[in-house]
Amino acid sequence: MQSLVSVIVPVFNVEKYIVDTIRSILNQSFLDFELILVNDGSQDNSISIAEDILSSENVKFKILYQENKGLSSARNLGLKHALGEFVVFVDSDDILDPEFLNALISQAKTKEITASVVNFRFITQGEDKTSVKKINYTVFDNLFLQEQFLKRKVTLIIPCMLIRRSFLIKNSIYFDESIYFSEDQEFIWRLINHNIKISYSDAKLYFYLIRPNSIMTTINPNKVMSGYVGIKKLEFNSSFINGMFVLPRWTIGALKTVAKRSDYKTFIYLTKKLELEKHLDILFSFPDIRVRLVAFVCKISFFIFYLIFKRF
Repeated sequence: MQSLVSVIVPVFNVEKYIVDTIRSILNQSFLDFELILVNDGSQDNSISIAEDILSSENVKFKILYQENKGLSSARNLGLKHALGEFVVFVDSDDILDPEFLNALISQAKTKEITASVVNFRFITQGEDKTSVKKINYTVFDNLFLQEQFLKRKVTLIIPCMLIRRSFLIKNSIYFDESIYFSEDQEFIWRLINHNIKISYSDAKLYFYLIRPNSIMTTINPNKVMSGYVGIKKLEFNSSFINGMFVLPRWTIGALKTVAKRSDYKTFIYLTKKLELEKHLDILFSFPDIRVRLVAFVCKISFFIFYLIFKRF
């Protein structure tokens, strides 16, 4: 009998963290799942550590191998080998609340629901992870989600989503393997461009690990550009009247990340490559005053924009 859920975990050089991740998956209150680890060319002992744990547990699991091709490729490989009715993609250095899968699947079983979503919070290694006592749900249609996601008023990230596998396969929704920056956002935009309903809970049941010094990792301009190209290729249904704002809004968000993690020279280089000047003119009519103000500040001075987001 096939498991109801396939938990797909891409693995790349996470030997310091994978024990906690695997343990949190095994400690789920909902147990009707298969675990798929995708070794994305790891050079450390991540896979052997995970296999040692799983071999002594009563859990369905499989380990897939590929050369290092990146997160999107690893997720796609896992999806192609998944057998569950639903799939969820978990990062190999994060932690799940014991109720994570149960909260997702309890809503997703309803036939009208294509995906179920919970929220997350950032943690440091060893930090206490207090469980949520009460979980409330709201069902949104895709048009509402498009508007809220555009305005950043709803949190959607791939590891917090449980999705019907048949829907992804039928509509050929896979991760774009040419994108190495904002691959989650590009995937989500394609997903919610379909006429679907999604169950959403703001309960923070996924714990996103902040690795030591990870915020200092330098931005690779080529990776940022891959995200820009991916978002630029998106096409939206005519019912999404604010689709014109997606790329300009993404550009401001990407440059905020660049400002935090790069020097000013790199920032200025990317303002040109990302065609910021053109996007600012569009953002002056964005349906959220906060974004319009950011665009105004940026129009006055790229340097002020850089300093503000470097510090805050």
